Parts: sequence; structure tokens; C-alpha cells
Amino acid sequence: QGSFSCSDERLAKIWEISARTLKLCMEDVFTDCPLYEQTLWVGDSRNEALFNYTAFGHADIARRCVRLAALSLDRLPLIQCQVPSTWETIIPVWGFLWNLMVWDYYEYSADKEFLSWVYPYALKNLKQAEAMSDDRGLFSAPFWNMFDWSGIDDGHRTVLHNSMFAVGAIDAALRAASVLGKNEDQEWLNAYRSRLVTAINALWRDDLGAYPDSVHDDGTVSEKVSIHNVFLPLLFDIAPPEHKPALLSHLTTPPSDMTPIGSPFAILYMF
Repeated sequence: QGSFSCSDERLAKIWEISARTLKLCMEDVFTDCPLYEQTLWVGDSRNEALFNYTAFGHADIARRCVRLAALSLDRLPLIQCQVPSTWETIIPVWGFLWNLMVWDYYEYSADKEFLSWVYPYALKNLKQAEAMSDDRGLFSAPFWNMFDWSGIDDGHRTVLHNSMFAVGAIDAALRAASVLGKNEDQEWLNAYRSRLVTAINALWRDDLGAYPDSVHDDGTVSEKVSIHNVFLPLLFDIAPPEHKPALLSHLTTPPSDMTPIGSPFAILYMF
């Protein structure tokens, strides 16, 4: 349904290649690729759904992906990273992106009936995430705590980008709660959001003008800083006004020792 034309033929060709690539990954669900795994990776599906709305205008495939992922909460503490699967692995960021995908779907489709069905799952994902808070108030769990294929110091229980995506997931749930008139849930969601934001900002490094990657399992704070923890606190309105100038400066001219983005998947969130 979507189309693109430009006087620069290279851009027109890029759009054509991109739309065809996405189409090849649209089967009964969004899959990660048309050849190797052909798997519904939940985080990947959120990105694919966004571009599908523009290029193809299909809400049904996005709804199916949201539903299949929701049902994984009947068996696991958080949204499973790929569904359906006997590989019971959790990537917390993928689960929080699923919360964002729930709102994306409603924002595009205005399908309030489905929003009502999926909302309890969206809330359950966040309530069970809150139960995994450490003493600092950050999300902390022994899962596959990755976001991007880069050099992020993420081999620990407490990885800061997880808590940042949790804030984004809460914001998506707050919008859904508002549509459905769930006032009591909004109070809880706002309180959880406040605790996460306070805990994240407590780790701000004035000397670096940035947030660290993680807290190691022995309690020491990571010395590594990644560009991801620059754009995520801006994207999800986590950083207070006094931190934003330093973060914006790093976006345009990142320090040489700051871990860069490793994949186009993550570039979407910087954009």
C-alpha cells in the first residue's frame, strides 16, 4: 500500500529492496529472516511491524505476533524471546519491546477489543519484571541481557538498558490503561516508573556525562559506557534536564572509547 519515489534513484532502490526484504519476512508471523531461522523473534517483530504499517498496512500479522508472545506468559515469568518455541529463553529487552508493540498495534488499528484482551498480559509482564528489582531498584535477573550485537558490558544480572526499556514499556502500558480506564493500574505504573527512573539516575557519571552499562554481580559499577545508554534515556524521557546537554553532545560526537551501535536494529531507537 505504501510507495516511495525520489529524484535520487539510489534512495528509491533502497526503499524497493527494503520493502521486498520485509515482505519476505512476512509469513503467518514476522520472521527474523527468509532463510536461516525463519523464527518469530519478538523484539525483531516490533521493528518489522512498524515498517509494515507504512509499507503494507497489515494489522492482522502484527496482532498475531502480539498474541503468540502474550501466551508465553502462561508458562514463563516474562515474555519469551521467540515464540512458539521449546527453547525457553528470555531476553528482557525483547519482552519490553513487546509492550511497546502492544501500543503500536492499537495506535495503528484502534482495535480496542484486542487491546482489552492483551492488556492483562501487558500488565503481568511489568508486574513480574518489578518483582525482579535489586536493592537499587533496577531490573536485575540472570537472563540473556542483550540489546545490540556490540561491545556492551551486558554479561551481568543488572544491565542498565533493561531498566531503560522497562520505562518505555511502562509508558506504553500507561497509554493503554488510559484508553481502557484502568485508573488504579495507572497509579501503580507511575509509581514503578518513578522508582526505575530514580534508580537509573542514581548511577549517572558526572565525570563521563553518561550512564554506565551495568552493575556487576559483585556490586561494582561497570566502567564501560555505550552510545545505547545515551539515546535510550532521551528516547524514554528518563534523563533530567541537567543531563540532556551532555547526552545530546555524545549523540553527535561520541567519545572514542564509547561503545558504538553494532546493528541497524538498534539504529531505529537512536533515530
